[in-house]
Amino acid sequence: MMSTKRARGAPAVATTISATGCRCTMSGEIDFSNLEEFRAKLTSALHIGEPVVVDLRAVTFFSLSATRVLLKVHDLADVLQCPMQVLGSPCVNRVLHLSGADTELTLPHQHSQRFRY
Repeated sequence: MMSTKRARGAPAVATTISATGCRCTMSGEIDFSNLEEFRAKLTSALHIGEPVVVDLRAVTFFSLSATRVLLKVHDLADVLQCPMQVLGSPCVNRVLHLSGADTELTLPHQHSQRFRY
């Protein structure tokens, strides 16, 4: 099952639920103006004991506030025993790295990425 929704000022969001878990894909800008939508979409993707992939590879702007929301949802995922993996675009990975959030999250190839500023 896949659903896509986009409100004014909100990132484009597609959620796919399969037998292997949930994938929440977002694109566009994630900043203060749409943090609540971002938080709501991530939270709704969590199902007790099921893995979730947060795909942010098409995100073009990612604020520090969005990082805080991502970390809070990650903490909730831990409580619900939902393994959560984050796939980030270069700008998302840069913000996560600079904020230190990359050490708290599961990122693929996080140790082999090179960041250029």
